[in-house]
Amino acid sequence: MVVKEAAVVVTATRSATRFVVAHLRSSNVQVNHGPSDAEFAKLEAEFAFLFPPDLRAILSSGLPAGPGFPDWRGKSGLKAALDLPIAAASFQIALRAARAALKRAPRLVPLFNHCYIPCNPPLAGNPIFFVDEDKIFCCGFDLFDFFEREALFHSPEPHSLKKQRSAS
Repeated sequence: MVVKEAAVVVTATRSATRFVVAHLRSSNVQVNHGPSDAEFAKLEAEFAFLFPPDLRAILSSGLPAGPGFPDWRGKSGLKAALDLPIAAASFQIALRAARAALKRAPRLVPLFNHCYIPCNPPLAGNPIFFVDEDKIFCCGFDLFDFFEREALFHSPEPHSLKKQRSAS
């Protein structure tokens, strides 16, 4: 019974393979002769994966070439294409983790331009952060330090703000 089912799958795969290759050719996609078993073995060893049987069957029958198709023979951009799903997933995981962490972080309240002060703890003396699309850094240890450092708030007469000590 298993042999009969396997024969049906092989026949269906051959039929589907012929259809796909014919469809690619009728769509003006260049289809070259497919890789040999030795070429498949070399690719699988070099890149540490096994081709799924249906993809292997299609590529054996005809290797699509041109924009958008992997260059299995020349290997141009192949490592980057194979690494892309892992990089994209890693980025999405990191982004989700960062968003989750930021939800627990205190809200940043706009102070001036790209500068923000955290609302928590609700005490005097919170640091000031510069926030831009590609960087975040501390630009003042507290409000007094920020306004003393920020060049736009310097008057021609030199003076500095004196930090008040809070009563404890």
